[in-house]
Amino acid sequence: MPEEITTPVWTTGGRAVIMMVDTDVPRNGTRVQLLHWLTANVTLPSTDTQILQLPPPAAAAASYLQPSPPVDDIPHKYTVLLFAQPKNFTIPARFNSLLQTRVGWDSSAFVNATGLGPALAANWIRVQNVSGQVDPTTTTTSAAPGATGNATKPSVKPSDYPGSSSAAVVSRTWAAGLGTLLGASLLGFLL
Repeated sequence: MPEEITTPVWTTGGRAVIMMVDTDVPRNGTRVQLLHWLTANVTLPSTDTQILQLPPPAAAAASYLQPSPPVDDIPHKYTVLLFAQPKNFTIPARFNSLLQTRVGWDSSAFVNATGLGPALAANWIRVQNVSGQVDPTTTTTSAAPGATGNATKPSVKPSDYPGSSSAAVVSRTWAAGLGTLLGASLLGFLL
């Protein structure tokens, strides 16, 4: 889970929902969404800090999964969204199985069904697995048939893609990107 998330767009007294989605998961000849994180009841404890107070990991509707695309796949785009949490926020029962399987998540349908409204802030990172390793703790799809831990690295590096991150994404780097995302998104929204 990210160690620290900061934002200039959230104020004390309210609650927020954070959602992180991989939009490039290969499935049946197409690309679908995979839910990487969904947590509600995020707060900003005081006006002296812009650090969001995250609920304990066990309270997340879908616990945080670090980016871990399959070996030799295209770079995956991970989108992080911050929403104002409506009063009496609940997750409709029709999403319960998707919170477990995570593959085939539909962010738009979830936002509409829960009344989240437009995102307050958003950002994305692009990650490609060039190390030949797949994180066994995630629920992303497996590597291509015949791929092994010593798979040949693709000829393209993650740095060849705008908005990309290094192959090893750590929570501090991700959190810094989210802080930048939240500030930049507000500015973009206001303009």
